[in-house]
Amino acid sequence: MKRNFESELSKLNGETADHVAATVAKEEPEEIVAPQFPGGAEAMRQFINKNLNKTLGDRFEKHGTVVVSFIVYDNGTIDNIESTHLHSNLDTEARRIVKIMPRWIPGTKGGRPTPMKQSISIGF
Repeated sequence: MKRNFESELSKLNGETADHVAATVAKEEPEEIVAPQFPGGAEAMRQFINKNLNKTLGDRFEKHGTVVVSFIVYDNGTIDNIESTHLHSNLDTEARRIVKIMPRWIPGTKGGRPTPMKQSISIGF
């Protein structure tokens, strides 16, 4: 049925059915661009270093990395913040850092801003 439709369509356009099928197959998938912290990765590292309470790891005698995941919405706001468990106080501090971040540059799909999940690592 599809082949017949393409054949009829190609007759109207003066093309062969194979040409129509090749044209349809060339359509590229929508480009996906991940959300970004304003100013890039280095600016985010500086923001974290400036705002992170670095003494918590020593205070609770726990060192390591907390992975924080969140959704960056199409307007750049952050929500649905979750973290891996290292120590309750360190997890809370890592989530606090993400909550006070400025709006991100939203991710895009096909050139349109789209909510996307993002993860960052914060070391103690």
